[in-house]
Amino acid sequence: PVNHRLLFTGTDPENFLAYGPLLHWPMIELSPLDLAQRVAAIKAHLPSANGIIFPSRIAVRVFVEALMQTGDVRALQGKQLLAVGPSTRDELAACGLRADAAAPNLGGLESLMGELSANAGGVYLYPCSNESPKSSRVEKMRDIGIELRPVDFYRNQPTAHQPLPRLAFDRVLFTSSSTAEAYFDRYPDEMTAARQWIAVGPSTLKTLQKKGLTSKLLIPHRRHAG
Repeated sequence: PVNHRLLFTGTDPENFLAYGPLLHWPMIELSPLDLAQRVAAIKAHLPSANGIIFPSRIAVRVFVEALMQTGDVRALQGKQLLAVGPSTRDELAACGLRADAAAPNLGGLESLMGELSANAGGVYLYPCSNESPKSSRVEKMRDIGIELRPVDFYRNQPTAHQPLPRLAFDRVLFTSSSTAEAYFDRYPDEMTAARQWIAVGPSTLKTLQKKGLTSKLLIPHRRHAG
């Protein structure tokens, strides 16, 4: 129904259309770091890594672009490629790469951890954004014998300020902690609004709960792609 619109605060609504009707209202924008920086990061960190954990579709794109720039895709030989979510796995496939393991749902790193074999330990490059909660993720992966090496490959920054849409909506979907932080920084009156607050992944849910908001995890539809 029209009065049950969902405000989608992430960057790419493609895989969330089934939860609509959607109002796309991105709170952040993602952009790659300078190509030379990314190439240097690959040369510095990839040789000693057992594999790579890709947190998002853009992480795949900006990493692969830099890898192609190095001129030697053989650098991936023998490396484990792990994907946080089905859409990240699909992005790897679109680049001609096969994920050795992938989170089957929107559960983030926790979900991926459940898919890894007991011998999946080692050092893993983690091409992420400047806003990624690196310390907590390093600690989380250490528990299963993985040394996570987060390196910034893309930039996460708030979009330009604009008033909320005039169309009514009663649900808001946050795809990350950064979308939630940006939303309430920009629209502080929303803290007391009568809406359903919906989170993608446990980290985002925790961010909302820390704000004292009654919120829930998004329950994926069976055909949801990530």
